[in-house]
Parts: sequence; C-alpha cells; structure tokens
Amino acid sequence: MSDPLERYQFLSRELAEHNRCYYLQDAPTVTDAEYDALMRELRLLEDGHPEWVTSESPTQMVGADIGQTALK
Repeated sequence: MSDPLERYQFLSRELAEHNRCYYLQDAPTVTDAEYDALMRELRLLEDGHPEWVTSESPTQMVGADIGQTALK
C-alpha cells in the first residue's frame, strides 16, 4: 500500500477490529508485539498528518468501553 491515507485507514480499521476481539470477546487475534507494531505505525502516520486524527482513532482510545463489556 503506497498511499499513506489508504494505509492510515487500513490500520485504523485493523486496530479497531483487534480491540473489539481483545476487549469485547476476550479473544486476541494478534500478539502484543504485532499489535504494538501496528499502533506505532498508525501513530507515525498521525504525527505526519495530524489533520487525520479523530476521536475514533485507536490511538485516542483507552481500554474497553465499560458500557459494552460484560462483567464476569
């Protein structure tokens, strides 16, 4: 993927899906190291293009949404 915006959008979707699997389903789909590498790449793109950052970006999220997680 050579287009930075396209890569940014892909990473955002990919990380959102990994977060959903991890936090809501308790079923991680990548290792911590793989997740961290994807997040670092996303942050680098955001550093270079701050106008792309929204409140929905995985870099702006902290943990799980308590309202959507089930207590065990």
